[in-house]
Amino acid sequence: IENLKEKFIKNHVSTKEREPFRLDFNNQIAKYLDETETILDLGSGLYPLMFPFDKAPKLKRYICFEKDEIVGKILLEFAKALPKIKFEVYGQFAKKPDFKNLLENKSRFDLVLMLKFIPVIERRTPNLLKPLSKIPAQKIILTASKEALTKRQKIEKRERKTLIRFIKSTGREIVDQIEIENEFGFVI
Repeated sequence: IENLKEKFIKNHVSTKEREPFRLDFNNQIAKYLDETETILDLGSGLYPLMFPFDKAPKLKRYICFEKDEIVGKILLEFAKALPKIKFEVYGQFAKKPDFKNLLENKSRFDLVLMLKFIPVIERRTPNLLKPLSKIPAQKIILTASKEALTKRQKIEKRERKTLIRFIKSTGREIVDQIEIENEFGFVI
């Protein structure tokens, strides 16, 4: 299964550009995993395949929301290899509620991952920003790309403004920053 995971990680758009820097990225995220029992990963892509589960000793539940059916099916298969963790995949293809329903479920999450998520939401479905700003979480990690995937142009300044605007809408404070070669973000 490890070889298959690596193949997906190195070839899928959601993880390909982070893969060369994954150790650095995961080390920065690991600071927030010691006491974490529940993670909600919005727009997860295949990040769970490279998530540092070994750095989250108390993790009981990892919830992904992913719209892409193929990615969702890969994640559902991957979930079978995590017997100690309740690994759930939400999305229309999985016949589970959409994330608005998930948020209305009154769950509280120890950590919410919004990796390269908010800029996409702002461009495609800005009406979701308000419910996302009220997400019940102890900590939220949100990131954005420094460079556009398709045109290879610098977009960090634009993406930073997007993240800061979203953070202001949450009423939360920035407690830390995350940065790798091609991605940056904040912990709130």
